[in-house]
Amino acid sequence: MTKQVALDVQLRDGLGKEKAKKLRAQGLIPAEFYGKGAENVHLTVEHKSFEKALKSSDARYNSIFKLNIKDKGEEVVLLRDYHKDPLTDKFWHLDFYKIDTKHPISVKVHVRLVGECPAVKMGLVLAQAVHELPVKCLPLEIPVAIEVDISKLENPHDAVRVSDLHLPNITIELPPGQEIVHAEVPRELKVEEAAAAAATAEVPATAQKTEEAKPGEAPKAEAAPAKDAKKEEPKK
Repeated sequence: MTKQVALDVQLRDGLGKEKAKKLRAQGLIPAEFYGKGAENVHLTVEHKSFEKALKSSDARYNSIFKLNIKDKGEEVVLLRDYHKDPLTDKFWHLDFYKIDTKHPISVKVHVRLVGECPAVKMGLVLAQAVHELPVKCLPLEIPVAIEVDISKLENPHDAVRVSDLHLPNITIELPPGQEIVHAEVPRELKVEEAAAAAATAEVPATAQKTEEAKPGEAPKAEAAPAKDAKKEEPKK
């Protein structure tokens, strides 16, 4: 179950790139608060305070925060979106979405593979098609990760599908037949097997037999009997 993490934020005056740049230089992150039936509010949060709060939440980017907005009170929010500086990896901007803990919401949850896989021990490899699962559940029941057991994958093409997962009170928003992970033959092994098969393939038989050739001569084709030839009767 996702826990709520307290976070102090302040109202922000002024918008625009230059204003946001100055805030970041002061160690602040520009942020937005919004949601159904809620007034859109511009905020700032201390970078160090936010990172500390984020680390204390097991859910990481599905974290539920209890925002203490100065002069406006408390709001329960989901970290809906964020942007980072591609060079420094520091947070550039945050979006906090107001939620009702009694109403389900849709989020994406990280997939974690667990268990010993017999297929891997046999030399096969795992191909993971889905790394995040879209799910719908109550906010406080968002799992930190969805564990997928790979211990039953033994042969090529064995797979774990959405229908194999049983998550109480959680709806996976994908078709039941969707593969999450499957076992397959490594590509290099496929190439080796194809080469071996080509090398051992049977050579097709020739349509005509050949006579034994004398030393230094090319083999001669055996003449086929004429269709209309009659057998010579023995002389009396």
